[in-house]
Amino acid sequence: MRLAEFHRVVSPVYYGTLGVEKTLSAADEETFYSKYHKEVLLEESYKNALEVILWQMNRHQVQGVLLRGVEIRSMYPKSEMGYTFSLEFLVSPKDMGKVYNIMNSMDYEQQVNRTNPVSYTHLRAHETSAHL
Repeated sequence: MRLAEFHRVVSPVYYGTLGVEKTLSAADEETFYSKYHKEVLLEESYKNALEVILWQMNRHQVQGVLLRGVEIRSMYPKSEMGYTFSLEFLVSPKDMGKVYNIMNSMDYEQQVNRTNPVSYTHLRAHETSAHL
């Protein structure tokens, strides 16, 4: 399970176990199913967040490019086999004040880390994240 989570392949592994003889314990099967179900629900959260963020950016005249989102899931035989761990946008440094206000108004909290210059995480159960 930990290896599948690390490589972000819980859903494909779950699908793989569906047609296999019972080599997993019932507890492991339930664990994979619950993680798979969570990812399916998160996909909808990311789609909704993307729609609202793009609408807000347009409303506040923030020019930007979506670098990573939920579209990668369309490359898989079943969309839930893909994994979305964040939405990433490229925006001009001059618009970062507007972006901060937009994300703050949507209950996102700015995170500080070295790998992504500006990162926001949703305050409710840390459902979705966006990198700008």
